[in-house]
Amino acid sequence: ILVFIFLSPIFAIFFIIYFFVFFIILNLFRKKLFNLSVERNKALEQASGMYIEGLSNLLVLKASGSEKAFQNKILIKENITKEFRDKIARTGNNQWKTFQVWNGAGMGIFLLLVGRGIIIGNLTIAEIIIFYSYLEKLIAAADNFLGIYSGFIESKAGIGRLIDIFNKDIPQKGGDLLFPEKWEKIHADLSHTDYIIIASNRLYVPLQKLTDCKNLYPHPCYKETANYYKNLFE
Repeated sequence: ILVFIFLSPIFAIFFIIYFFVFFIILNLFRKKLFNLSVERNKALEQASGMYIEGLSNLLVLKASGSEKAFQNKILIKENITKEFRDKIARTGNNQWKTFQVWNGAGMGIFLLLVGRGIIIGNLTIAEIIIFYSYLEKLIAAADNFLGIYSGFIESKAGIGRLIDIFNKDIPQKGGDLLFPEKWEKIHADLSHTDYIIIASNRLYVPLQKLTDCKNLYPHPCYKETANYYKNLFE
């Protein structure tokens, strides 16, 4: 810029204005892209979580005859995710179109300045080549930065969502009660149950090892749950 100020102050002002408008365009779409990325990540968490849990309990779904309802729930979640993805793509395209409109306007202003300089005779061919080469490289660099910045916003939204999950306080409960309030209702429901379907051992195996409440405190223990599974398989 200092060189351009020395050669032609008006072109230095032009390049400064180009930078200024470019960052206005970035800031204009930044918040919307970030919010859409956050909402898409939330939708992905819900959709993928239901899908994975559903596959692991496929036998339960078939036995209860609820696979159709489950498929509809997945479809709704997937459509919401797709909708956010499309909104992000459209917003990114609008940002790129706005940037290209500014590039066209900037090139037009540049040509007008060149024409003015040639008419009044204070611009040489060498200066025109230097200014045009710099403008061409500037536009290419801005285009690359636009793509990198969009990826940065998406990554920032993803990392921010992940940190938010890690920072959530997990309530720890302690006390002298051995049974939950609904334990009697659970007993009553089980007494009228004809059969129980367990799709995998990923729940009852680890829970049977978490029975030492004294050493596990303040983390939860599952003494009664372990006894339930023990009695269930005897």
